[in-house]
Amino acid sequence: SGGSVPKIFQTFDAVFFAGFVVELILRVALDGAREFFCRKGAAWNWMDVVATGLLGIEVFQSAVSLGNAAFVRSLRLFRYVRAIRMVKLIKGLRVTRLLIASLSTVVQPLLGTLGILFFILYVATLG
Repeated sequence: SGGSVPKIFQTFDAVFFAGFVVELILRVALDGAREFFCRKGAAWNWMDVVATGLLGIEVFQSAVSLGNAAFVRSLRLFRYVRAIRMVKLIKGLRVTRLLIASLSTVVQPLLGTLGILFFILYVATLG
């Protein structure tokens, strides 16, 4: 039918759902449930749980062929909000880029200084 989802996409959804569930379980296990759900910035964690849950409902719905389930599909917006978290990570990458740039700026003079020091030590051992 025209509105059906190809089997390969259903399989990808199931694989991603399994991956997201494993990720959530690991994050809760590492942080502890209280820390995961109650700390500052926990709203993102709650959004991950909701998005993963909605994906699980959709995967289950397509696996047992309950029909169109237009309401569940309309909630895909919450899954896309998860992608917005990448903006937060990109801000962190800016700091990482700055750190790498700083290190590369410092390493060049450091290597020159080490070269001069080794040359002085070499000359001192000759005499």
